[in-house]
Amino acid sequence: MNDPKALADDAVVAANRIAAVYDLCATGYRSNGNIELVHYAEVRSAQYHFAAGRLLRLEDNNDAARAAFAAALQGVRETIDWKQSSQSYRSSNGTGGTSVGHNSSSLQSSYYGSAVSVRDAVQAEMAEMAKPAAASPAPSSKP
Repeated sequence: MNDPKALADDAVVAANRIAAVYDLCATGYRSNGNIELVHYAEVRSAQYHFAAGRLLRLEDNNDAARAAFAAALQGVRETIDWKQSSQSYRSSNGTGGTSVGHNSSSLQSSYYGSAVSVRDAVQAEMAEMAKPAAASPAPSSKP
């Protein structure tokens, strides 16, 4: 079985299955409130959607490639947009007094950089797909 098309098709199926497993993991992590693991699973899923989209694009299956790329973008959107919520806190100074502080943190997810890389790669692929195909040279009229 050395048929490149069959190998590519098998790779697309495998990538989609792996992405689906990461999506299930993200759902489980979300129910446990572990946002960093949600981001990890969503970014990994997006990476596999991107790989599937790339293979589909190479096979000239542009509609399926666009769907895979859209799934990849959806997978990284939350991670890119997420900011740690600010928190107020109260602490004792040990002498009977207290102080109040406010953490106005704008920390991003640990997976922000990876999510941006996936987004940028997807956008580059989609931009390439939007370009018109190169015109073939006109036949020469000279013998």
